[in-house]
Amino acid sequence: MLTGNDTPVSGGLLRRLDKVQAERMVKSMLDGSGLTVKPQKTELVISNRAEPENGQLRVAYASGEVVLRKTIWVYLGMLDGFEYDDGSLGHVIGTDQIIRALCSGQKNEWLALCSKWLSEHPDLV
Repeated sequence: MLTGNDTPVSGGLLRRLDKVQAERMVKSMLDGSGLTVKPQKTELVISNRAEPENGQLRVAYASGEVVLRKTIWVYLGMLDGFEYDDGSLGHVIGTDQIIRALCSGQKNEWLALCSKWLSEHPDLV
């Protein structure tokens, strides 16, 4: 059961962690794993210096929620206007694909803004 305060309750659960408690608890959990634990203003950041491409886990002090923050690289193809050394084109990425990749799920204003910017900078696409 959780109470409205910052004290341990049955099962060792906490409603809210302070930085020192959180850092001590997480470092104890991960002892010997080679992972790095760094306290920040509102969260702990857990990372693996040997494999930074795996991202970072962030633990919020206020809620204990854990979030994975990771950059994902997805190969889309060759920018329209370029070609491989052998002269082949492969999968060509043009203006429409760029706008869809960066503006999907956004409001129509963002799509219009992206489209306008791309039309003003044809040398970049």
